[in-house]
Amino acid sequence: MESDDFAASLDQVPQTHISILRNDLDRGDPARRDGRGGGQGAHPLFLNVSLLFFVSVEPYLFNLMIASTSPVAGVSNEDWWLYVSSLYAVDLGSLFFILGMYNVAALSSGRGLLSGEDQRHLRASRNAAIVSAAFIFVSIAPAFGSWIVFSGVPMRAILWFAPLALMRGQRYLSRRPPFANRGPGSAPP
Repeated sequence: MESDDFAASLDQVPQTHISILRNDLDRGDPARRDGRGGGQGAHPLFLNVSLLFFVSVEPYLFNLMIASTSPVAGVSNEDWWLYVSSLYAVDLGSLFFILGMYNVAALSSGRGLLSGEDQRHLRASRNAAIVSAAFIFVSIAPAFGSWIVFSGVPMRAILWFAPLALMRGQRYLSRRPPFANRGPGSAPP
């Protein structure tokens, strides 16, 4: 019964998405149908495991960063914030970088299967994610942690908001909502 529901749901997915998924699975399968073996199976796995790690560490680092006092004896609150906010910036920058790498993987595996508009949208998303990661990685520099801009807010925290605006602006400028005009059942819930 459940397999029939699954098969029926596959009929609603656009054929290009299924082809891209099939190409990714074939590349990662050591016993490919053509006998050549897998070539890039570790790449998506590495991205998935890395994303899982950075997503799981982010709330912990965020809570440590907003703690009002240093839990370590002999470390001032300012030094504690500088240290933990640097780790948080590494985590956040890595998340944005991985998002960009997902777009790179989608572009390379969907070559010939994606329309020109889809490729343009993926390239713009990739570029926005990589530039966002660069903004966040630049904020790791110690000068941005001690440079106070607005009533006690360090420049490092201000630089973290730039990627959010950049990603939102990229979507607005592309003037194309995700999954538009792709048939019934293609939009995420």
